[in-house]
Amino acid sequence: MNRLVTDPNLEQCPNFSSAMFQACRTPLLNHTTDDAQAADTLRDFWLATNAALKVQWQVQLDADALEAADQQHLLDEATDQRLQTQKAQDAILTKEDRKKNCIHLIPIPDRLRPKWAMDEVLVADFAL
Repeated sequence: MNRLVTDPNLEQCPNFSSAMFQACRTPLLNHTTDDAQAADTLRDFWLATNAALKVQWQVQLDADALEAADQQHLLDEATDQRLQTQKAQDAILTKEDRKKNCIHLIPIPDRLRPKWAMDEVLVADFAL
């Protein structure tokens, strides 16, 4: 099925009784059909074709919306996958960093500073 480029809902039925369409009406003329009936026949053909194009246009819009939703779903899945992979890599790097630099992660105790001038310092015998 060919893809429609323009919306058939915006098209207006041409005036088939005008002189511009005389060449289109001429093959339809005979002893039982006059100019007005030929113009009505052309208008009926145009309306039927336009109605079919309107249905095709709506199907095309629905297919486009469905494909856009599918693309968005795939994009969301890819983004979630990428974020999960990034979180896993960050967790592994953090764990390895803790193993390598464990001395940096030792908590500093919250104690008062010693007052060396006032406290007696005990020196071990082997240090003398």
